[in-house]
Amino acid sequence: MSSAAPAPVCETKSNAPNLCVPQPFVTICIAAGENKAKDEATKPLLLEVDSEENSDIIDNRLAALAITDTKAPKFSIHKNIICHYSPYFSAAFNGNFIEGQTQTMTLDVDEKAFGVLVNWLYNQVVTSEVGARPLLVTLAKVWMMAEEFLMPGLQDQVMDEMFKTCKGPGCIEGFGEFTQLADTHGNGDNSLVDLGVWTLTWCCKEFADHHIDKIPRAIVIKAFQHFKQAHQPAHDKAGKATRKATDFYVSKDNKE
Repeated sequence: MSSAAPAPVCETKSNAPNLCVPQPFVTICIAAGENKAKDEATKPLLLEVDSEENSDIIDNRLAALAITDTKAPKFSIHKNIICHYSPYFSAAFNGNFIEGQTQTMTLDVDEKAFGVLVNWLYNQVVTSEVGARPLLVTLAKVWMMAEEFLMPGLQDQVMDEMFKTCKGPGCIEGFGEFTQLADTHGNGDNSLVDLGVWTLTWCCKEFADHHIDKIPRAIVIKAFQHFKQAHQPAHDKAGKATRKATDFYVSKDNKE
């Protein structure tokens, strides 16, 4: 007499987000400001514990949200998902911040780039709305936002896509603008700059001539210095096999 086969058990991470039960949403509003190139988050407003002014502050913020331009883009995101992948949003929406009371945040970021981030939250894939690899400039903006929101895993996944673009043949659309974003991000010492320098170091003359007018001088100088230091490295004809995408990762775990 054969016994019934045991029911399969799905292996799941206890702390992984799921949608098996009703979940609350948070709302991310994209500001209509003109300067979206920086992709910097609006800092959450900390509320004083047991302060009588809290209710007035919250009421004023809610009133401001009520008259927000109805055409302004808004992303409704499951709270447990965005807070799981981003300590930044977890602190804002769960802490003693006004965002924790309103469950709404306004960001002055690029809408298309933030959409890539939101899609990644649910699908863990870096892709555009049409299912293609986003443009290099858009990827750079996603990378910078991921840094701001403390999401190193997303940064490294975005780096994979940027690396594929930079390693590809021909002229790269928006490479000059990409290097400008990289050069002005932080103090100019970041993985975006390293990727831009590496690409420029091993590019063909036609590529350099096409983009040189838009590339910051600091990156051109670094590329020239790297080229001088290269002494017959083991690389392919384009000189690009000497580096891997993981060389530009920010997460130590992913580098291993």
